[in-house]
Amino acid sequence: MSFFNAPKHACWDITSACNESCRFCYRVTGQRDLTLDAHLEIADKLASSGIRKVSIVGGEPLLVPHLPQLLRFLKSQGVSTSLVTNGILLQSRMNELAKDLDWVTLPLDGHNEATQVAMSRQQGHFSRVIDLAPKALKHGVRLKINSVVSSVNCHEIQELSECISALHPDRWKLFQFSPIRGAALKNAPHFSLPRNAFHDAVRPGAELAEKHEIHVTIADEVYLSGNYFSISPNGDVRVSLSGHDKVVGNLLTSNVGQIWRLSPFDHERHWSARRSIPEEFYSHRTASQVLCTYSL
Repeated sequence: MSFFNAPKHACWDITSACNESCRFCYRVTGQRDLTLDAHLEIADKLASSGIRKVSIVGGEPLLVPHLPQLLRFLKSQGVSTSLVTNGILLQSRMNELAKDLDWVTLPLDGHNEATQVAMSRQQGHFSRVIDLAPKALKHGVRLKINSVVSSVNCHEIQELSECISALHPDRWKLFQFSPIRGAALKNAPHFSLPRNAFHDAVRPGAELAEKHEIHVTIADEVYLSGNYFSISPNGDVRVSLSGHDKVVGNLLTSNVGQIWRLSPFDHERHWSARRSIPEEFYSHRTASQVLCTYSL
């Protein structure tokens, strides 16, 4: 398939609602959730376009009552399913959802409870993720960890890497704090971290995780620009370019291919199986030694 026909992966923010209020969060807010029928219409368009994987994001997706039906439909169409959740509601629903999930993504931004609280997570977040990670693996669901790196936690990333390596996830993605919208934009002075400082902060932790055969992705501000086919709670498709959102269509009125072909996504980079890390990131290593990628 040509990479101009459709994206290989979509990030679907199916709800604005959340049971946390993280100050670094850039979720879309103020939009009403769609009905199950509307969600199934969008899911059908995603599946029929040839998309390989759909990540269900929020807000908190487990607040959507019909999430199980949506996951089941996507799975039945041969789409790889991924749930990105803070884990609060997953503890009691892992058994119900596991059969229709290929991936669970959990957030961990610190190696102890104190750092998680400093990052504005609820008390108990650290222990919750530590408890949930092996349960996901036990159910045969692949595990990914997302970490937001900001000025608050950037000095602890090597310790975080040691903690994550002990959980044995398949993947670890480190995001540079992105003040693109919502609470993140409002609280940018507290969390912002320049790109070079982000790279310096994550380098030791990424190298350590590689030694444990964890697939590491470095998601800095350049990586985030033009790379994600993102769907808002109301069905809008948006592309983020240099820290600003651009709405390029709506999946209730258009199809995936039309939006993808005619919009300013970085089509080739999105479809590339492997991309080089910025040269300044691993300047002291040969290309053959670099295992981190820019893949989705």
